[in-house]
Amino acid sequence: MESIGKYRVLSILGHGGSSSVYLVVDERIGKKWAVKVIPARYIRKDGILLLRELDHPSLPRIVEELEGANEFYEVTDYFEGASLDKWAGRGITLSEAMSASMEILESVAYLHSRSVPVIHRDIKPANFIMTSDGKIKLIDFDLAVAGERSGMVPMGTKGYAPPEQYRGVCSMRGDVYAIGRTIDFLLDSIDLKKLSFPDRKIFDQVRKICRTASDPDPDNRYEDAGEMMTAFEKCMKIRKLIRPVCSALIAVSLLSVLLFAGRGILKDAWKADAEQRIQTNFANASSLISEAIDLYSRHADKAQSFNTAGAASECAVKAVAYIENSEYLLKELDDEVRSELTNQFYGLRHSAKIIEGCTAPGESERTDAYRTCLSDDAEYEKFLKKREAIVDLFLLYRDDAVLCRMLGDTGSALRFYEEAMGVPGISDEMRATVADLGIGINNREESN
Repeated sequence: MESIGKYRVLSILGHGGSSSVYLVVDERIGKKWAVKVIPARYIRKDGILLLRELDHPSLPRIVEELEGANEFYEVTDYFEGASLDKWAGRGITLSEAMSASMEILESVAYLHSRSVPVIHRDIKPANFIMTSDGKIKLIDFDLAVAGERSGMVPMGTKGYAPPEQYRGVCSMRGDVYAIGRTIDFLLDSIDLKKLSFPDRKIFDQVRKICRTASDPDPDNRYEDAGEMMTAFEKCMKIRKLIRPVCSALIAVSLLSVLLFAGRGILKDAWKADAEQRIQTNFANASSLISEAIDLYSRHADKAQSFNTAGAASECAVKAVAYIENSEYLLKELDDEVRSELTNQFYGLRHSAKIIEGCTAPGESERTDAYRTCLSDDAEYEKFLKKREAIVDLFLLYRDDAVLCRMLGDTGSALRFYEEAMGVPGISDEMRATVADLGIGINNREESN
């Protein structure tokens, strides 16, 4: 086939059970489109006709319909990019996976929100396109139907279609099952070794959401994509709250505590009682910080889960106590060992104070924790400058800028932001992590 009406055929994109899809170009305007060729005997059954009633940025539009003697042609948007399975196959970050997952959920939630819900029935990584501008598009509506029903012809993709779909049952919960398996596929493409400590906790929470979504029993799943998206948004909210404030320093602090023995830094110092007590205190504090984050991340709305939030706050307070009880012991150590443990002392105290603020039961307690953290950080800043620890100094300024913004002190927030951006030797990738922060601070100052 060389042409379809005014469109010149460039290549075939794929074959389905009832149709074929071609890549074509309208040479008058130089734009590419996708044309689906549907035999006349399938026209009333073809799911692409549902697109006539749909309008969403993640879905292809029908731009023209043509009729032949024995075939029907649907001209739709052509999305340049890679299918989700190929895109994720190269390895992706947690941020990329969560952003893609949210767009997946938004597109299917739109289908399910219709007065007569549209059931896609073939949700899988290969049916999502990651475009060149980083947007997710849902394609291939061959199996889509309007409304939940039973008695359908068993069809679907193995590994993604829910068990009941092979018994002819078509429902929104079936799409939810496939979404869970699709997002699970994205999670499997992440290198867990590269995840920071807080991000690993968020990863585990997203995995739990996927497990619920893809439960073999439909009654145990989310009712529709909208309900699943609500659960997913809670994870996004927690990540936005915790990660910019404390993730880097918590990860550095906890990792350093765990690696001390292996690195040999304290090989001889473990014999000293003071050093051993400090190490024990730090290990206890690290464990409590981990527990506090885990408790807090279970619920986005603390007002509805006071007991859990209270337990998280109690863990954070205990962690601070363990850390501060080690301060006087540092004086008993020789210079080299004291310097390394002092670095850990400041880093852990900074992290614990932030977590104490995040999990505080009231606004006044939260404010006190953040202000104490900022006050203590003045010593930490001097220490890092003396050691020329530029990465830790950059992260400290970044965290303090966030804390000041949360306290409403935009002047100090801007100062810390400028200090962070002024630290030499920081990669562009790391600087990009505070770019939006600077814009937010400036916008807030202008509005005042």
